[in-house]
Amino acid sequence: MCSMFVDITKFGSDAHLSLMYEVRADQHLWAICGRSTGVVLMEGGNPCQQVVLDVMPMSPGFLPLPAVHLSRYIPAEQKSGSSSVPKLEPFNMGQVFNRSKASQIHVLPPQQPSGGSTSGLSGGSNNSLPIVTDSPF
Repeated sequence: MCSMFVDITKFGSDAHLSLMYEVRADQHLWAICGRSTGVVLMEGGNPCQQVVLDVMPMSPGFLPLPAVHLSRYIPAEQKSGSSSVPKLEPFNMGQVFNRSKASQIHVLPPQQPSGGSTSGLSGGSNNSLPIVTDSPF
């Protein structure tokens, strides 16, 4: 398991303060553990927000990072006696820049146990988990 950091930075003076993010990944490559969607508020003096997700690579190799999709989130209006549903409004072409769109990460295969002696530790080891390294790309 490793952490995936999603940095969202607001540029300009868009009136929409709420954004919905959705993280999508090929199920054969990544397991997204926990919540994969959420709403962030871009308010106050800080134009940056960071979301941390737990992800687990499902196979070794050079894997593309999971994709992050952003939409404007328009909350439901509370009128007397009735409430509407929240709305999602997509951004126009060119309004969202994904700096990691073509990025890959190198996941090494699990280490194979050697035929030699074992360590004095009991309870097993994490040798069956893949190792994530930085990609040279």
